[in-house]
Amino acid sequence: MDPLKKLQDDAAATANRIDEVRAIESDDAAVIAQRDKELGELMARATELGGKIEFEKAVQASAANLRQKVAVSSCVPAVTAEARVDVRAVSGPKPKHFDTAENAYRSAKFIQATFFGNAEARQWCRDHGIESRTLTESVNSSAGFTMVEEFSTNLIRLVEQYGVAMQYLQREAMGTDTKLVPKRLTGVSSNWLGEASEITASDPSGTMVQLVAKKLGVGTKVSNEALSDSNAVNIADWLLQEFATEISRALDDATFNGTGASSYGGIYGIVQKINTSAYAGTVVTASSATATSWTLADFEKALGKLPRYVFQRGQPAWFCHHNVYHNVMQALAINAGGNTVDTISNNDGLRYRFLGLPVVPVVVMDSVVTSDTGKVKVLCGDLSLSSILGMRQDFSLRMTSERFIELDVTAWYGTGRYDVVHHSLGDTSNPGPVVAMKTA
Repeated sequence: MDPLKKLQDDAAATANRIDEVRAIESDDAAVIAQRDKELGELMARATELGGKIEFEKAVQASAANLRQKVAVSSCVPAVTAEARVDVRAVSGPKPKHFDTAENAYRSAKFIQATFFGNAEARQWCRDHGIESRTLTESVNSSAGFTMVEEFSTNLIRLVEQYGVAMQYLQREAMGTDTKLVPKRLTGVSSNWLGEASEITASDPSGTMVQLVAKKLGVGTKVSNEALSDSNAVNIADWLLQEFATEISRALDDATFNGTGASSYGGIYGIVQKINTSAYAGTVVTASSATATSWTLADFEKALGKLPRYVFQRGQPAWFCHHNVYHNVMQALAINAGGNTVDTISNNDGLRYRFLGLPVVPVVVMDSVVTSDTGKVKVLCGDLSLSSILGMRQDFSLRMTSERFIELDVTAWYGTGRYDVVHHSLGDTSNPGPVVAMKTA
């Protein structure tokens, strides 16, 4: 691990521990003495870490300064201001998955400079503020290189755009591998009182939701010939789409269908969890085992079970596979009282909406609409009130040409660290903020 990163992780853990120790309260003098002693040790540790972090930053800055001087004096021919490439003038359509043509072009130039020693690409990167040790070193270590920021930030944006979990769950940043998030269980109780009667005191109760980061990874190989050609922009655009799509799919699959097995990172999905006897109060069993035979009354029953606070404080929606929406929900809407697609969408074309709520297509949910006994097909509610997505590390990308050198290909690896916990799903008699609809 990078020394600076390790020091920063240690500093974050120390800061968290200081907050925990400061929160200790007790009437026992021994406990307070122990608290103060540990705080003193933690403060000393914080001072020590602060000094080491500043030293490591200074070391890295010095190394970067030296490399810049080496780069300037290298044999790479200088490029005059007139000869520099104007990114805005790059011809061709904007890549589909980068937010700007400039970021796509910068990523492509980084690839060509890093792996193929392209003199023009190296000089272009220096002229346009893309600095990396790889631009002046000839050896690619087996650990690989971190991808240019323009690529990584677009990848994170696409993961959020494609993924249902990323968009609709409560997101919680994790400073360490584990994190405890407080959750309210019960409030205080009230009583009607007679004259001069004593008020009975009651206390609210709560618990902690524990998040434990799990690593999610993806990788692929790309021909070096393709990367060295002029279509490097298209290759970068393709990789961006593939990685973002797969990471989003894997997160959604674990969020909705996870069984707790290692193939899901140990995550239990909401569909699996809510369809157990422990949460019977939050499940609606429809009138038929065949989804296409469901009626409006089945969906109205789900809306009626959903707690009112979800409508008042949250943003409720329907969650289902698009096949279920088109063949069941949309069909019911169109056939209700002679409506047409235009009338139910206010002449605004086809929109995913049903009974006043938006419909969120979830491609990993069950798509079967024929006879299928006891299966959850639709969720209704606000996932941000029922579920937390913990993020220890945003998705990061690395690449290396040494791993498969005999094949003349470049390997690309991406990892992120996440956890998903569905903490509020009701119980055997009371519904939670998300209600499930399952076949009979």
